[in-house]
Amino acid sequence: MIEIGKIQKLKIKEFTPQGAILGVEDDHREVLLKREEVSKDWKKGDELELIVYNDNRLVASTKKPKGQVGDIVSLKVTSKPKFGTFLDWGLDKDVFLPYSETLGSVSEGQSCLVALYLDRSDRICASMKLDSFLELDSPYKKNDTVKGTIYSINKNLGLFVAVDNKYSGLVPNEEILSVYTMGDEVEARVFNVKDDGKLDLSLKGRANL
Repeated sequence: MIEIGKIQKLKIKEFTPQGAILGVEDDHREVLLKREEVSKDWKKGDELELIVYNDNRLVASTKKPKGQVGDIVSLKVTSKPKFGTFLDWGLDKDVFLPYSETLGSVSEGQSCLVALYLDRSDRICASMKLDSFLELDSPYKKNDTVKGTIYSINKNLGLFVAVDNKYSGLVPNEEILSVYTMGDEVEARVFNVKDDGKLDLSLKGRANL
C-alpha cells in the first residue's frame, strides 16, 4: 500500500520522458519520480526507498524530508501568502500551514514546531495545534528532568510543552518564574504524572535553554 507522506520502498515499473514510474504490488496507483532525480544506473524492477507526496498527482523524491506524516518537527517559514504559510520540510515543494492551524503570529524565517498530517485531499499539511498529536505514554516519572518546546500559552492555565517534541506536558502558572514565548526550549522537572499520562512540569530553578 502506498502511504502518502511516508518514506517507503517502491519498484520502478517503467521509464518515461517525465521520469520513472513507480509502484507497489498491492496498490494500482502510480507514483512519478521526476526525471532530474532518476539515476542512469537504475533499471526496471529496481526497488528504491523514497518519500511520497501529493503534487496534483503522486510524486516521489529521493531527498530526505525533515519529517513524515505523524511527526512533530521544527520547520522554518519560507513565505506567507494571504491564504496561509509555507514551511521548508526539505523537499522542493514546501508544506502548507493553514491559518486555521496556526497559533499566534508567525513571520518569514521563523521556526515553528508543527505536526505533519494529511488533509482531506491527501495533501501533506502542518499544524501548530499539537494537543491531538502528542503521546501520553512517556517514560518519565516524578522528579525526572525533561526538555521540551513551548507550543502554546494559555494565560489561565500556563505553558503547554511538547516534551522531547513528542509527549504532552503543562507548566502551571504557579510553576513559572520568568517570561516565556512560544517556541522557547525549556528544561523542567516533572512534579506529577496524571492518570491520563500527561506531565505536570515545574520551571522553578530551571533556566531557559
